[in-house]
Amino acid sequence: MCQATSTFTTEALKVPVFQKDPGEDVLVCYCFGWTRRRIQSLDEPCSVIEQITPHLQAGRCGCEVNNPQGRWCLQNVRSVCQEAPTEKHEMR
Repeated sequence: MCQATSTFTTEALKVPVFQKDPGEDVLVCYCFGWTRRRIQSLDEPCSVIEQITPHLQAGRCGCEVNNPQGRWCLQNVRSVCQEAPTEKHEMR
């Protein structure tokens, strides 16, 4: 069984890690600059998926390098847009 032997402090990281940092300004999509705050500020937060998907399909992302998970961030984006409050837009 392989066990991790390295520990990284937050100071050693190049970017905050979405799964570890609950802040609103942490990147959710590392390739296209989408933060929790930016996604949740949209009138339709899940429309971000429609904006990101064509870029992914065209190969214009570097998720394996940019995302600390080493893979596409679309599942993380979906989780944030689904958590976004909808009442704020209805109150206008």
